[in-house]
Amino acid sequence: MSESTGFSEYLAKGTYSLGNWRRGDSLLWIAGPCSVESRSQLLSTARALRDIGVTALRGGAFKARTSPYSFQGLGEKAIDILFMALYSGG
Repeated sequence: MSESTGFSEYLAKGTYSLGNWRRGDSLLWIAGPCSVESRSQLLSTARALRDIGVTALRGGAFKARTSPYSFQGLGEKAIDILFMALYSGG
């Protein structure tokens, strides 16, 4: 990329896809909980978001905190739950 090419011009030329979504088809909607707290919470959220047309699910697995006593996320367990949502069609 030359210095005369701006970043937005570079992005405008790219081809992007995520699952069945392709750039230019429609808006890319990404939604989900700030933190994955449980399997039931994430799977019910995934189903509800899918039903209203959200394209991609996101959920925090690791939460940075200043206090070691605050909830810091489920970590690797949350990643497993996110994969469950993917493979269950959520």
